[in-house]
Amino acid sequence: MEGMATSSDKSITLVLFRGPHFPASHNYAKGYLQNYPSIKVWILMLLQTVQSKQLESQVFISGFGNIGVELAKLLRPFGVKIIAAKRSWASHSQQKKKDDDDLVDENGCREDIFGFASKADVAGIVSKSLLSSMEKGSLLVNIVRGGLLDYEAVAHYLESGHLGGLGLDVVWTEPFDPNNPILKFQSVLITPHVGGVTEHSYRSTAKVVGDVALQLHAGTPLRGIEPVN
Repeated sequence: MEGMATSSDKSITLVLFRGPHFPASHNYAKGYLQNYPSIKVWILMLLQTVQSKQLESQVFISGFGNIGVELAKLLRPFGVKIIAAKRSWASHSQQKKKDDDDLVDENGCREDIFGFASKADVAGIVSKSLLSSMEKGSLLVNIVRGGLLDYEAVAHYLESGHLGGLGLDVVWTEPFDPNNPILKFQSVLITPHVGGVTEHSYRSTAKVVGDVALQLHAGTPLRGIEPVN
């Protein structure tokens, strides 16, 4: 069982299984809870071809800022090939740049997972041509801004099976229509922009805010922050 989301009165409790592992667990849980309409049991199916290649995956991070660097640190122990790009490295000190470079393997053009920073000139950049260049069965995850995706192109490649799955923490229109056709795909998972809501992220944010407040009070140059859109 991957997780459980609950809320208050008149709401629905969701039990989420990630397939294709342990289908019996999913079926038993669904049968056990069938008489409880307020509890839904879902299974998120991912292509077996994707799961069997986890340790061969390539990750391309476009916009290698603070978040991109932290993502690379988390991915490194899993043996994936990390490829990164950034508009400018001018804001990095020499030591920080060297440390960040050690996280990156090389530049390339065949990636399984894409990461982008959100700017006006990259709206819709995850287009039909980009998606078609990705390896069949790749996973597409967007945790930044919904406008980066060309919705029609993404839906097309999900329908054809070229995309192995889609994970979204942001959407292209708000409020999001719960009857949107893209939700018909079992390989699609959408969360309401809460992917970064963790104890670690809250503590890290508090430290950044506190450090900057101390720097402002002392009248010293601001360090530890990077302007974003």
